[in-house]
Amino acid sequence: MSALIGDKGYDGDGFRAEIVDRGAKPVIPNKSNRVTLHSFSKRAYKGRNVIERCFCRLKDFRRVATRYDKLARNFLAAVHLAAIVAYWINESEPTDTIEAGRHAPWLLTIGVIER
Repeated sequence: MSALIGDKGYDGDGFRAEIVDRGAKPVIPNKSNRVTLHSFSKRAYKGRNVIERCFCRLKDFRRVATRYDKLARNFLAAVHLAAIVAYWINESEPTDTIEAGRHAPWLLTIGVIER
């Protein structure tokens, strides 16, 4: 069974019913003012944060955020390159930007980091 993970903004009875009708399980925390509480997997919901941070990091790249490319294949290639660079930056996270410029000066030229 598949699951749809959403935040509290999607905690509506109609939306939950639509998810169930489509054969998925809603993993949505309850709003604070909800009368009837629904159970949800807190463990599965924690994974949502990882995905959200990934999209946030990809949007740091202007070419991906504004979708300069007309063709879908070119845009997908830009997303792949941005994901590789974001992963590489995350893996070799230096303590300051000066050290980052010393290790990878090309990051300064493409505007990923600033001095």
